Amino acid sequence: MNIRFGVTILASDESKQVLSEFVTKQESSSDEELDLPRGAAISKKRQTIKRFLFVGLPIAICLSALLIGAYFVYVELQKQQALLHDQGQALYQQQLEIQANAGLIAKNTKAGSGLQGAFDVKLSTVKQRLSDAEKRIFAQNRRLLSMSTTSRDDWLLAEAQYLLKLANQRVLIENSADGADALLAEADAILRDLDEPDLHMLRRAIAGDLAALRLAKRIDVEGIYLNLVALAERVDLLPLNRQSALTPIIPTEQTLDKVQSESLTWKEGLSQSFSRFVDSLSGLYKVRSDAEPPRPLLPPDANTYISQNLRLILEKTQLALLREQQDIYKQSLAQAQAILWRYYPDSELRTAFSESIVDLQNRVIVTELPNISTSLNLLHAYIDELHQLNGVSRPSTNGQGAQ
Repeated sequence: MNIRFGVTILASDESKQVLSEFVTKQESSSDEELDLPRGAAISKKRQTIKRFLFVGLPIAICLSALLIGAYFVYVELQKQQALLHDQGQALYQQQLEIQANAGLIAKNTKAGSGLQGAFDVKLSTVKQRLSDAEKRIFAQNRRLLSMSTTSRDDWLLAEAQYLLKLANQRVLIENSADGADALLAEADAILRDLDEPDLHMLRRAIAGDLAALRLAKRIDVEGIYLNLVALAERVDLLPLNRQSALTPIIPTEQTLDKVQSESLTWKEGLSQSFSRFVDSLSGLYKVRSDAEPPRPLLPPDANTYISQNLRLILEKTQLALLREQQDIYKQSLAQAQAILWRYYPDSELRTAFSESIVDLQNRVIVTELPNISTSLNLLHAYIDELHQLNGVSRPSTNGQGAQ
């Protein structure tokens, strides 16, 4: 638009200048015509026309050409501007499409990342399963290879290993030495039949474990348990009357012998008789201090309650014996002894019962067994070394080996 206006202004200025020159020349020629004769005026007029034709016509043609060119330039500029506008619109649409495509690409990329993550997880799971399958196959092949190359000595070593495991299980888990020495002796006999010089240290360790096991103090748990059962069964045989249930029995000093020595005089005998008479009278009365709280009277069926309580205490003692709880064992027997002296009258049966409880209190029920795992560890090491020398991996002796 600026180019068009510039060309138009330039063309109008030039035309004004030409017209002004033409008018000036016409005025001058008209003035001259007044003075010159008519013929000279005509010739001069013709010259002026010729000059105009030779000068003004090209100028007019040039101006026309310029106008036409300016018009074509204007039209072309309009086309270019329209084209630029269309191209701008197209670029704007393309930009919008690019942004939309970028959003779609980002969305697809995000979805692709999620799919890639899920695929990676599944791929890792598949790889882990393949690895586990390969390990199982390798283990099975190794077991088959070891079984195909297993000799009689290998089976004997495995048997000795199993016996040592049983002995350790008996000592560590069951805390019992019963049968453990026999298992160790049987394992030593198997190693003796192999007649291998390399097994000397192993047999020496087995001999040490066997000696330590045999020298360990044995506890007759079964005998103690049976004694407690026998006492519990004889609770009902203890004499328990109503008066003893209401009044606690307190052990007294030993009474004097009824038979007096022959060397005593009649005065001494009379004095002793009087003393016994006074003691018998004092037994009929009992003086109780008000500072002591009165003891509650037991119900009529107190005999059953006391017997049942004593029986339950003895059963608790049996449970403490089986669990090797030394403190609870002694406390339970002390409670049984207290009930026995508190509510049962003095009798030979009560004395025997009390002596049995005292004997059981002096028993130790906790078994201290030695550690016999040295021989088992040495046998493990020997088998591993033996299979490494033979180029065969030892089969698993844990859960799979036991199966």
